[in-house]
Amino acid sequence: MKKDFISSAELSIFLFFTFLILVIISISYFNVYKYPKKHLKSQLIKITVIGEVKYPGTYNVYPGTTVDTLLKKAKTTESSDLSNLSLESSLSVSQKLVVNKLEEIKIYLSGAVEEKEVSVKPGTKMISLKKILTLKKDADLTFFKSYKKLKNNQKIKVPYIKDEN
Repeated sequence: MKKDFISSAELSIFLFFTFLILVIISISYFNVYKYPKKHLKSQLIKITVIGEVKYPGTYNVYPGTTVDTLLKKAKTTESSDLSNLSLESSLSVSQKLVVNKLEEIKIYLSGAVEEKEVSVKPGTKMISLKKILTLKKDADLTFFKSYKKLKNNQKIKVPYIKDEN
């Protein structure tokens, strides 16, 4: 007896492989637009990075490279001011990229302290912060024993002394 229809197992296998082929074609299609061939064949551009980076100099990159990717190669420092740079923008022509130095960093505070925000020089350490702040009388002073450098936009919660009752 001849079957004029396909079984559900055969149909499932057919649909699975059809779906798999569509996924492979879609991935290939999107990769072409993610990495256009014109960029692969294009000339390198020269970007000169100066200022507050560990490795200043001229970098040869492909057009379309982002500012963020380039700065990862040049290694920004803790006092690099990136506020004037558009990190996600693409580089398309040779140019000079200037990374300014932070004049001050902001620290946001909560807990056993009067101030909610304070500005200090880059490189200031936690132990020095105790001298700058107006602490509440029940603030835990042992919190400020660290020699770690503070970071821009860091959030710090100053603890209270724990009651031992």
